Parts: sequence; structure tokens; C-alpha cells
Amino acid sequence: MAQREKVNILTSCDDNLIKYIPVQWVTIAAKTKQDVNFYLMHSRVSEENIQILKDFAEKIPNFNFIEIKITDTVAIEKLQFLSKHGGNWSYEAYMPLLCAEYLNCERVLCIDAGDILFNGDVTPYYTADFGDNALIITPYQYHIENGEIRKFTKNDTADLQKNHNISFGVFNSGSYVINVDYFRKKITLDKLCDFVKSEVKKYPNLSPQNPQIYFGDQGLFSLYFIENMQYFDYEKIRSELYMPYNFCMMYFKKLDKLGYLPVIFHYCGMKGKKPWDFFIDENMLSKYNDTDKICNPFNLHYYKLYFISIFWEYAAGTPFYNEIKLQGLRNTKKIFEEKL
Repeated sequence: MAQREKVNILTSCDDNLIKYIPVQWVTIAAKTKQDVNFYLMHSRVSEENIQILKDFAEKIPNFNFIEIKITDTVAIEKLQFLSKHGGNWSYEAYMPLLCAEYLNCERVLCIDAGDILFNGDVTPYYTADFGDNALIITPYQYHIENGEIRKFTKNDTADLQKNHNISFGVFNSGSYVINVDYFRKKITLDKLCDFVKSEVKKYPNLSPQNPQIYFGDQGLFSLYFIENMQYFDYEKIRSELYMPYNFCMMYFKKLDKLGYLPVIFHYCGMKGKKPWDFFIDENMLSKYNDTDKICNPFNLHYYKLYFISIFWEYAAGTPFYNEIKLQGLRNTKKIFEEKL
């Protein structure tokens, strides 16, 4: 019997985000036709929570949960160095750089922990041709000059202002596909750390209190892989709004202009809030039925509230549901009290 095709998915986090991962799993299982290998890289997740994940994963058909605990203290120190210059994000955000050392596969879809949900088949994105590139990305920033849209190049990094623009991210790291074989041949943490040291020299006014030179993992990856990223459907689309596989919440107000189905939802662009910061069900949503307006007291667009309610639909039945619902209810009550 021929083996079923598999989709390899990777995320990384600490204990702060672990309880939202099962919600992602439910959407992945609902929308993915292939078998799934789901890898979790971590170094600071409790054994109790890992066991809860293992038990829940066994209930999901065609789903294989693979825990990868990073215990290499030297590697962690290097990840912390990368994090220091990226705004002190959790160093787990940089763990996908270790994929070649810990994963036995050719490619892997990397997603943010917790705030990414699947809404359709990711096969076109996941199986896209890498060419000779390290990553497949959903770009959201291009170089635009005289009305022409083009990719950034290595030459652009010689211009400090363009380099600064790139450092905020050519793509959003909510989802991207890694060419693991490319990483095996060409990528090490030492190379990334040396690269960051060379970037630091471009900014002589840095201080221990202000060491940031890029925006998180997406800024570092954009700078380092500037000419080794395959822009998904670039030649066909060439649009900053074409983000079906990393559809950020900030674009919902333009839904009527998009003309495509968002396949991967990314709950970013909500003034720093996440879907678990609000408890929105159908009854509450029915009070805000004008899709063109901002919904008070949340100060969020209707579409954002709608997709927050979808998060809670999928969350029901996951092992941390009661805990995160209580948290969401408390936050929502506080929002109402502050606005009254």
C-alpha cells in the first residue's frame, strides 16, 4: 500500500502560548487532507503541559505530534543573542533555524504558536517550488519606485534606509516554508550570529539599553535571506494585499477588494491583542451586525470580532478550553467596565 503524503508543520514557543496550540490542531485536522507531522520546538514548556498535548494529539486522526526539546545551552545562548537584537522577543521564535539538526524531512511549514488557524488546503503553498531558495514566503513589503513593484535585493541593503525598511520584515513570519535541505547545506547559528554582528556595525548609536536592529525573527530572516526567498505567486500577483496563506487581521476591512479565500488566518493587527483576550460568541456577535463599522467597546472592526468568534468555536473541546475561556471572559468584562 502506498504511503499517504504528509505535511510537516513546525512551531516553537514557551509555556505562555502552549494552551492555544490545540486550537490550531483542530483547524489543521479539519482543513488538511494529508497526514500531519506537527513538530513543537521548545525548552521551557512544562512536562505536564507536554503530556496534555500528547494525550490530545492521540485523539486526532492522521496526526502525529513530535516534541523537540532543545537542551543545548550553547545553542540557546546564540538564540538569545539573536533575540536581543530583534527586540527581545522570546528566543523560541528563532528555533526554526535549528530545523536541519532536529528534523528528518525536506521541507516544513513554520507557523506562529497559537494565533494561526487554518481555513483551507495549504497544499499549493506547502508544495511550491523552492528553486534554489531557503524559504517560501508570503511577502507584505516590496520596493516600490516610480509606481513599479519589485523584490528587494542585496544591493538594497547597502542603502541604510532601505536596509532599515527590510529589517521590519519583507514577510510576516506567521507562516513560511523552510527548505530544510538548504539549511543542512548552508545555514548555521554561527553564521547568523556573525551576520548580526556585521549588522550592528551599521548602527553606531546602539547601546545596551537599545540594541535592536531588526524586528523579531521576520526582520532577521528578511535581511539574511534577502535574495534566497521565493515570493509565493509573485510573478502572477505582485500585490501587497495577496496574503491567502498568512492573512493578517488588519486586512479584513479590505475583504471586498481581495478576491481570494484566506487559507491561513493570522490574528495579528489587533492593537496588540489576541483572540483569547476576548470571549466572543454568536450571541455577542449578533449585537454588532454592521460590517462597515468599528465595534465598541472593543474598538475593533466587525470582521475581527467575527473571526475571534471562530477561534472560540474551534477552542471548544480542547484541553485548556475552560482555562482560556475564563481568561477571555474576565478580559471582556474588564473591557466593558472600562468603557462604561
